[in-house]
Amino acid sequence: MQVSLAGRRPAPSRATGEACGRSTSSLLGVVVGGADGGAGSVLAGPLVTANAADQPAAPPSNVGVIDMEKVAEEAGPVKDAYGTLNTIQSALSQNLQEIDSYPYLASGEMKELSSILEAKEQTPAQKARYTELKTTARDREKEYQRLTQVKDPKPEEKTRLQELTKMRNDRDPVMDEIKQGYSKKLNDRAGEILPKLSKQVEEVIQGIAKDKQLTVVLTKRVTTPMGKEDVVLFGGTDITEELIKPLNKK
Repeated sequence: MQVSLAGRRPAPSRATGEACGRSTSSLLGVVVGGADGGAGSVLAGPLVTANAADQPAAPPSNVGVIDMEKVAEEAGPVKDAYGTLNTIQSALSQNLQEIDSYPYLASGEMKELSSILEAKEQTPAQKARYTELKTTARDREKEYQRLTQVKDPKPEEKTRLQELTKMRNDRDPVMDEIKQGYSKKLNDRAGEILPKLSKQVEEVIQGIAKDKQLTVVLTKRVTTPMGKEDVVLFGGTDITEELIKPLNKK
């Protein structure tokens, strides 16, 4: 029997480009296998929305159903994996928000601040530089506000105002670059965690499917761009609890 987990990694939140929090059902997807030892097949959630009248109906006793949202809430390994990724995502989001709150930092200073914020434990030198960067950004903002109020600015004041304006306007590409870097960090960490999780879940589902002679195992619902959609409206054999219990023993 071959079992596969179809789905996507969580994508980063607004702070890392997009939302990190795709649902667990979207991650773990739809599992389909042959209980008789055949190759089986894989169905992605959205595909099940095709006209059911065009497909031969499988016997209900051969269809397993899993509530992946409940699995995410109650199965230790799944809950821990998502907790780790959410913690990383939250930290990166906070870093970006802080960098974004200082519009009068040059590109190099923005990257330097990002590096300092990412440090697990800041050194005394990093702490001092962190304070210096914040002070510099605030002083420049005050300077910009003052210069915009000057009715008859001197040439050097005009030049300085232009410099500060350019500094503020040029920050978007740098922010995008930092976001991309954060997205990569999050995705790399997900790449370390999720394949192990998927394998662990697959092994349990394989055993359940074999014992119950299930040929198809589906998630109850999936998350699409339109929101949560039911994959299974009724019928099938619910094996959610039978999946959660052995996962919690691992």
